[in-house]
Parts: sequence; structure tokens; C-alpha cells
Amino acid sequence: MRRLILAFGGLLALAGTAAAQAPCPPNFEGRTAPLTCTCSAEAGRTGAVWGSGIYTSDSRICRAAMHAGVIDRSGGVVGVEPAPGQASYPSESQNGITTQAFGPWRASFTFGMPQIAETPTCPANFEGRTERLSCICTANLVASGSVWGTGVYSSDSQICRAARHAGLVGPQGGAVGMVPRGRQAQFTGSQSNGVTSLNFGPWGGSFSFER
Repeated sequence: MRRLILAFGGLLALAGTAAAQAPCPPNFEGRTAPLTCTCSAEAGRTGAVWGSGIYTSDSRICRAAMHAGVIDRSGGVVGVEPAPGQASYPSESQNGITTQAFGPWRASFTFGMPQIAETPTCPANFEGRTERLSCICTANLVASGSVWGTGVYSSDSQICRAARHAGLVGPQGGAVGMVPRGRQAQFTGSQSNGVTSLNFGPWGGSFSFER
């Protein structure tokens, strides 16, 4: 029955495209290519930032974007560009955020124009996937579906319903990014954000969300 339900859910989640981006990673560490991503309102509220205009690679991207005036407190899409390491990074107060000063650092980033790309609508589940996935949850995909686990979800969980459980999207949906987590010995259910996930035993695949 569980497989029949999921197969039916897959028919409802026909692939499409939407002009939206995956959530921004916490920082720019280890990256050498431009990045376009989405900052949620929550992502910009906290985190350390060093510099002004040019920021250390370990600065919180979304907090830095708010400091730079690229987005406001409601979040938005940002274009992040790699920059060389600097001899020093100044502290500055602007847009309600005060950054910290720092000395030499190995790498930096700054903000440029976002490169908007077409992102696919999320599939019903993560079954059979071994690579990262970025996709868009629509309101109807968030509204229903079975979920097993908390934080790490079984691969046959409904992706967008799990994203709602994890607090990454609201009732209207949004962009999400997932990473494969492999086989798990068990999945623990919980109630969160109006969604109840279920307990389950061993399962051959799983995923978690990038934050």
C-alpha cells in the first residue's frame, strides 16, 4: 500500500520548471564559481560577517547580503561572486547590521547580478537518487503526502511535505536543496510545523535538506 500511495503521488507531481533558486549555503567556503541562490527571511537573521563590500569566505552569505543591501529582511535571490583573499576586512554598520573587522583571510566573496536559471519542480520522492537535488515545491506538493523521519528522511518520503516538516518552506512552497544520506537503521517520527512524520525501521536510502 505504501508503494501504491507513492506511485500515485508521483503521477500528481509531473515535472515542470519555475524561475527560482535553491537555498543559499551558510557560507562560501571552498567555492570558486559564481553562485545564485535564495536567502529566506530566517537565513539572514543571524550569523557572523567579516568585512564590507568584500566579505570573508566564511561569512554568513545571507547576513552579508542584507548588510550589502542586496536583499531586505524578507530575503530574496542573490548572486554571489568569488573574490581573492584580502589583507584585511573592515567593520562597518549599514542596513541595521554591523560586521566585524578581521586580518588576512584566504578567500572572499562579493555580490553581483543573480544568474536566474530554470529549476525543476520537485519529484514526489528521492528514491533512486545518489546526487544532490535542487527543486521547487509547489503549494499542492506541500499540502499532502507521507513522511518518515526527522531531519533525515527516508528516500520514499514525500519531498515537499518533508520540507514543510523541516521548516524550510511554508504552505505556498518554495525552493529546496537536498543531499543523499544513504541507508539508515531507523527513522524517528515527530510533529513539526503542522506536519506529523512517522517512525520506520531500516531503509535503503534517505535524504536531508541543505540549509
